[in-house]
Amino acid sequence: MIDRLANPIKDYAWGSRTLIATLTDRPAPSPGLEAEMWLGAHPSGPSALMRDGNQTTLDRLIAANPIGELGEKTVKRFGPRLPYLKRPVWKSR
Repeated sequence: MIDRLANPIKDYAWGSRTLIATLTDRPAPSPGLEAEMWLGAHPSGPSALMRDGNQTTLDRLIAANPIGELGEKTVKRFGPRLPYLKRPVWKSR
């Protein structure tokens, strides 16, 4: 299944009023500074989506069904959270 994500934009002081707005095909300049667009399930800014007519966030969706959303191998290796932006797991050979 592919879901369309709505991603939060962080308004840090080093942001631009045109770059992210242009990239996301929104009117530029934006009303305020936009520094980062977060894509994922970070608790401070999870992506939002519609699933089966219900709006939710990616972190809630994964928490409700980690194996169904991430797959058994991913959950076994990285745990029940979206595995990017985490410290890599190194295995000795």
